[in-house]
Amino acid sequence: MDSIKIKKIAKIIPIVFCTDHAYSKYALVAIQSIIENRKIEDDINYKIFVFHDDELPKSDIDLFERLKFDNLSVECKNVGHLLDSKSLYSRAHYSKQMFYRWLIPEVLSEFEKVIYLDCDLVTLSNIEELYDIDLAGNIVGAVKDDVKKDRVHYYIEKELHLKKDKYINSGVLLIDVKKFNEEGVKEKCLKLLEKHSVFSCPDQDALNIVLEDKILLLDDKWNIQWGNLEDDYIEDDIKVLHFTTDVKPWKSNGANISLACHFWRYAEKTECYQESLENSKLNKKWSKKPKKMKKNRFLRFILLPFRILRKFFVGWRDVGFKNSLHEIWFEIKYIFYRNFRKR
Repeated sequence: MDSIKIKKIAKIIPIVFCTDHAYSKYALVAIQSIIENRKIEDDINYKIFVFHDDELPKSDIDLFERLKFDNLSVECKNVGHLLDSKSLYSRAHYSKQMFYRWLIPEVLSEFEKVIYLDCDLVTLSNIEELYDIDLAGNIVGAVKDDVKKDRVHYYIEKELHLKKDKYINSGVLLIDVKKFNEEGVKEKCLKLLEKHSVFSCPDQDALNIVLEDKILLLDDKWNIQWGNLEDDYIEDDIKVLHFTTDVKPWKSNGANISLACHFWRYAEKTECYQESLENSKLNKKWSKKPKKMKKNRFLRFILLPFRILRKFFVGWRDVGFKNSLHEIWFEIKYIFYRNFRKR
């Protein structure tokens, strides 16, 4: 009797990016890094989903969906209609697409767990290792947002009423789909956003407040935030390199920041490189050591009124007159805290 061969069911690793046209080329670089670091085996299937809205051009969608391999595929999903944009607002260099990560468990409810990744990062290892982490009953796994700025710590503790050591960066998330939906996390975040229009990082702040005691803190290596890197980092330990802040490898302000070479290593292999990325690399010299800005405290003091005025008008544009005044009041409170607090 001939032996019957039973085909092993493939393990599916779902990964989500949320993007607009401006960031689609950087999402392609991030996907390229996943492609190169994946495990090429028949029993593992990487399913990458790109969440977008009506504004993403068909040419971008075609670029994504042309990425097909034996055990990796990319599918674009239009989810813009699933969120009421009235209560959504963007700040600084963020876009409204950041809120689409709240939709992941709803749209991909057939999966047990899903990985979410920001577009401005690259993976330096097999992302399967992240997917296999046991969430131990928590709703999400994430890495602490390790910003060293005293002002940020003040904001987290005095405005958000959270512990700075437990505040996470939402750029890399491992999500328990069922628990996220059962707890109504999306709905709670939306209600919070309606009440608070002055969050500095709207989606991230809301997730931290709603999930405060239901987050598994992951090893820092899964979200190394290059804006916070210290001189003693070990490059070989990095699993995911996240280009946080508005300093980016593709901008002139990121030219001399450490580890930018990893971005270009993957960027050069993407289909959009020659069309939209190559020119931003020209005339840049990459170095291993980060370039540090010199602090001039006297100059910062003299320019303080102008910085506050600028913040007011930028805030007025983003969140309105009343909320902008609230942010100025926060700045004044922080200045007193920084200069007159008990040592």
